[in-house]
Amino acid sequence: MSKVHAVKAYFVRPGESTWDVPGLWRNSDLARRIESSLRRCPPLTHAHASAWTGRVRVKYPGRFSAEEAREQIEAALRASADGAPSQDAGSNARSSPAGSLSTVLIGAGIAATAYATKAAARIFPRTAVLAGLGTFVGTVAAAARNKGDDTAETTRKERDHALRELLALSRPHHRTLQASMALTVAARAMQVSYVALVGTLTDSMIARDRVMLFGRPVRSRPPNLLKLGAASVALIAGCSVAEYYSKLLWMRAAHRVIHDLRLTLYEHVQSLEMDQLADASRGNHLTLLSEDINRIELLFSSTWAVWNEIAYASCSTVGFFLINPGFVGLASVPMPGLLWFAQTLERRIRPKFAELRRQVGVLSGVLAGNVDGISTIRAFAAERSARKWVEEASARLRDEQDEAVRLLTSYNPAVLAAANGLRMVTAVAAGFHASRGQISPGTYVTLVILSTSLALPMLSVARDFPHILSTLASVNRVFEAFDAPREDRDAGRPLAADEVRGAIRFESVRFAYRADVPILQDVSVTIPAGRTAAFVGTTGAGKSTIAKLLLRFYEPGAGRILLDEQDVSALRRGDVRRCIAYVGQEIFLFNGTIGENIVFGRRGAGMDAVVRAARAAGAHEFISALPEGYDTHVGEQGQKLSGGQRQRIGIARALLDRKPIVILDEVTAALDAVTEAELLRSLTATLEGSSVVMIAHRLSAVRHADAIHVMESGRIVESGSHEELLASRGRYATYWALQMRKADAGGAPPEGLDT
Repeated sequence: MSKVHAVKAYFVRPGESTWDVPGLWRNSDLARRIESSLRRCPPLTHAHASAWTGRVRVKYPGRFSAEEAREQIEAALRASADGAPSQDAGSNARSSPAGSLSTVLIGAGIAATAYATKAAARIFPRTAVLAGLGTFVGTVAAAARNKGDDTAETTRKERDHALRELLALSRPHHRTLQASMALTVAARAMQVSYVALVGTLTDSMIARDRVMLFGRPVRSRPPNLLKLGAASVALIAGCSVAEYYSKLLWMRAAHRVIHDLRLTLYEHVQSLEMDQLADASRGNHLTLLSEDINRIELLFSSTWAVWNEIAYASCSTVGFFLINPGFVGLASVPMPGLLWFAQTLERRIRPKFAELRRQVGVLSGVLAGNVDGISTIRAFAAERSARKWVEEASARLRDEQDEAVRLLTSYNPAVLAAANGLRMVTAVAAGFHASRGQISPGTYVTLVILSTSLALPMLSVARDFPHILSTLASVNRVFEAFDAPREDRDAGRPLAADEVRGAIRFESVRFAYRADVPILQDVSVTIPAGRTAAFVGTTGAGKSTIAKLLLRFYEPGAGRILLDEQDVSALRRGDVRRCIAYVGQEIFLFNGTIGENIVFGRRGAGMDAVVRAARAAGAHEFISALPEGYDTHVGEQGQKLSGGQRQRIGIARALLDRKPIVILDEVTAALDAVTEAELLRSLTATLEGSSVVMIAHRLSAVRHADAIHVMESGRIVESGSHEELLASRGRYATYWALQMRKADAGGAPPEGLDT
């Protein structure tokens, strides 16, 4: 077993800690093993191991300590090491074949270089051969040593890690991709063979006594021009068919990989912890799921183009070698220099592209926010301010684009110069030997065309190089997004919804969205099964946070929340939420029909059930009055409906499936007093037997609750029934008197009682 070093604390606070774990950075397999092992530890409520940061984040109940969490992580690390080959053994197992292959390749390269140099010495001046050899060896060494600084090394490792993850995701389609690559090689081999046949046809018409094919004499005297023409046509057709199916198979596999990646990323974003969703911008997530994912298709397309040109250059090099190995050295001299230049450029431009993608996300967020809030912008006549936000974000993106283009434009001229130089030198050298009768006219034509076949791939790679660099930044962003911790909805004990009675108890619960700003402080409250409890209070008192903790959107910093005497932190999140019908302050409606929005949480519900739920929510009357009834489209985010109509549809959606617990968070805020009274009467009958948690600032909405809890600064300061609280003449009585005076005056409730 490999040695396991102690983890180091990175971030620690009550109920949560993050630890640096040796050997985890860029090791996805180890991350998966550690995470799997930690999720089997009962005290831990959450565990996430990140290969991108090299850290493990865990959450645990308040009675559990950070030191105990560290011991669990080290135990998981030891278990992961026991379940995998040791570091030394694994590295030896991996390095032995790779080392042997590297030795063979280096030896073959040295032998081929020596042979090509010897052959080149017979057709080029000795000084030119030595200069070319020195340039080749020097640039190879420079490219091999061009690792750059620590930042560039880190960036390279991140890129390699992301590409390995993408390769792993494409594993089900490897055979399709390999078939595509084989067809590409076949297409380019046929294309080079066609070039050789062009030379043979030239010799057949000009030098019939010396007809050559790849530098070898053709035995047929004289060759049949019709057969050569037919062979050329067959090669052209075969090349076209092979290239067609090569691109078709490659992109078909790419589309499936991208489809799988988009769904995987969406599921990940959908299951992110709530604090992660709150910290990241909506525009960033939209950019990841749309533009960044789509740019990976460009990576596949550019990669196919580069492989196509590499296959063309390789087959052309083989053609050079068959004609005269000396020309191989001529064609190879500029290659390492271009590689070294590309490495240097990549190291400088990669951070630019990373920042460029970040600025795209920022701009998308600004645009999305402005479009969503266009009514508010117009209402406040703030069009100029909104335009300024877009202008500033767009200007930052423009500046990053200018800098990236400035660096990229230096690469294409260098490649163009090398390609043109290669063609010129080949044409001059081959022409010199052709004029002296050392090669046939057809061989000269073949060499000139093949030199172009080597130059064109250089130019094509230079053309695709910027696309590859920019798409690699998107690949990094996509796989870095997988590092964000997400909920484990299946961790914990199962809970059957039909066995839940609905008894709820908060025991000394503390919570803060930020460590320095407490929201709930020692909240203790009991809600018996089948009873209605209401929470009222001033803005920021923590009323809605009660609902979020019960739904396990967040975990308490201290204390416990019990459901039927079971700690909800030990239950599966998904099972807990399936027991709760939730109607929030903001009702989100999808761009579909009213009926589709009501049955969203219970696919397959019949029309009778939909109508019953709509009647209970006080929505059936206005829905029936619409020309298309339940088939009426609500528009994006329900824009074709009023706020009160959206509210009632949201309530109907929650009531469609009877749940043992119902949370109503400001459900009457958008309703008038008459509609509110009718809705509350209907809800009282419909929700009989369910445990109801009501959050409201209109005290008239909660006056019939079994218990009313008045909150202030994260604490419950008063509790009791409506009559008891009025009799106590405390805060609730004061609020009630204020609201009654406002109602008598025809005004709105005081601002201090909103949410």
